[in-house]
Amino acid sequence: MNVIDIYEKGPVDTIFEKRMQNPDHCEWVVLVKDLSSWQEYFTGLLGDACKPVNEKPDTDQQQIAAPFGGIYQEQTLFVCDQDKERVVAMFWPWQDKTNVTIKLYCSALIEL
Repeated sequence: MNVIDIYEKGPVDTIFEKRMQNPDHCEWVVLVKDLSSWQEYFTGLLGDACKPVNEKPDTDQQQIAAPFGGIYQEQTLFVCDQDKERVVAMFWPWQDKTNVTIKLYCSALIEL
């Protein structure tokens, strides 16, 4: 699974701005009014959010999100490990309460 695959099957008509997009990482801006369609899409794709909005992140969630800018109480974190890959998706609401940045990362899991 890569970012392009996820993008092509998602509610792409709601993306207000594509800040960056490549097979491993993307950042999209959507309007708050369209966030529920993305929530449903990622829940169907990755399962329930491991850190829902307004829930304090635990140590594991903080460690997972740290390389991507961290995760805070007002943000949402999805993580799915499958087929030796990890997908991390985060919703970062803006202070203007109108926009949300969706950050998506796909990478191979490192076996130790």
